[in-house]
Amino acid sequence: MALIKTFRTRSFNFVHRNHLIYNTCWEDPRVDHVALNLGERDTVLMITSAGCNALDYALAGPAHVYAVDMNPRQNALLELKIAAIKRLTYEDFFSLFGRGRLNGYDRIYQSTLRPMLSESAREFWDENTDCFDGQGRRNSFYFRGTSGWFAWLINEYINRVARVREAIDNAWRILRPGGTIGVVDFYVSHKFPSVGMKKHGWWTRTFWPAWFASDNVWLSSDPLRYLLQKFQKVELVESKARVPYMLGMEVPYFIFVGRKPDKN
Repeated sequence: MALIKTFRTRSFNFVHRNHLIYNTCWEDPRVDHVALNLGERDTVLMITSAGCNALDYALAGPAHVYAVDMNPRQNALLELKIAAIKRLTYEDFFSLFGRGRLNGYDRIYQSTLRPMLSESAREFWDENTDCFDGQGRRNSFYFRGTSGWFAWLINEYINRVARVREAIDNAWRILRPGGTIGVVDFYVSHKFPSVGMKKHGWWTRTFWPAWFASDNVWLSSDPLRYLLQKFQKVELVESKARVPYMLGMEVPYFIFVGRKPDKN
């Protein structure tokens, strides 16, 4: 047991103390605002992660927000975001942290952002300016870091193996402006779905993808999310259906009716 614990501790420390793990926060701070009801007399102590939620809490106007993390790279990311908020135009800031790339980033970093960073943050970002240059196969900051690497692998699978987006893009090309598309498919929700979308529990999100995978069918939330990005929603039904010969089991599915926007 001692050997296993030592291995786990060293593995954890290797990952979390030698790499940028989180390039964005996955939690929804809107829920925290409802629960915490932050005010000007409150002080918040939180894990930094990617810094998104620390900045979001600050919008509520508490007395202080203290962000701490065992990984100094996460604090370096928060420092870079604060510097960008203070010094960049909205368009450049959105390009940097909305799209994950910014033309001329190295020049902008050296002249505008770097002077506002602490020494430790400078040491990290001096060696990682390529995260935002938009070059290479992982051409966005959101494909960098440990979570970004995983997101890139999933993105490559969707585009090159499952080819979900290819089929939807083909339908987009075929349809005339104002045309209607209808899609019915099995799926599972994202762990943190958008507001108004169904959220499936851990068992549903784990069991059904594994069950369908035995027939080389790959369930995820991506087809529905991509449809919502491409088309104007006319109707969306998220429900479950009973599975023959599997007593009490219900598989989630969606019915999507969308419309291709008219040309402006």
